[in-house]
Amino acid sequence: MKRTTPLALLLCLLPAADTQPQTIYTWTDHHGTVHFSDNPSHAHSRVLRLSVNDALLVNDTPPALTPSVNAATAQVAPKQHTTTQTELHIEWLKPTHEQTVHDNQGNITLHIALNRPLSEQETLQLLLDDQPFGAPGTKTVWQLSNIARGSHTFLIQALVSGKVIASSSKVTVYLHRASIK
Repeated sequence: MKRTTPLALLLCLLPAADTQPQTIYTWTDHHGTVHFSDNPSHAHSRVLRLSVNDALLVNDTPPALTPSVNAATAQVAPKQHTTTQTELHIEWLKPTHEQTVHDNQGNITLHIALNRPLSEQETLQLLLDDQPFGAPGTKTVWQLSNIARGSHTFLIQALVSGKVIASSSKVTVYLHRASIK
């Protein structure tokens, strides 16, 4: 037997041309099946009010319906929410601020953590001493070699179309290389 979803049943009860708010009654039977009706024929019927959003009609597409449900019927037809992309946060894992690195070849490994994956449009740019280092990419680990001894600052910027959308804190690293003297 083919099952019809409650949403499909609900949409069948709504007149296509009517834009006035409709009162729909719903109840769940002892088998767990949700029923919809335009009259309160069942003893445990609850009111489910649907209203038409103030949406602009484009290409004769009907406006979306937003159910306005009380707490008792929330599981029947929950309100749909649009989610926006979470703000990106960049955290340094390695090196720590003011860390001293001892490496005679001038190797430094940089490792960051992101609070969420990058979207397709987002890239990461490494700045070494306030200057871009390499091309923007999506990696979160950088292996730098032959870096001059001394003090260096590192910053990671998240970019979308060249615009900075997030930055890490700036870390200062002290690189010690053995002297030939």
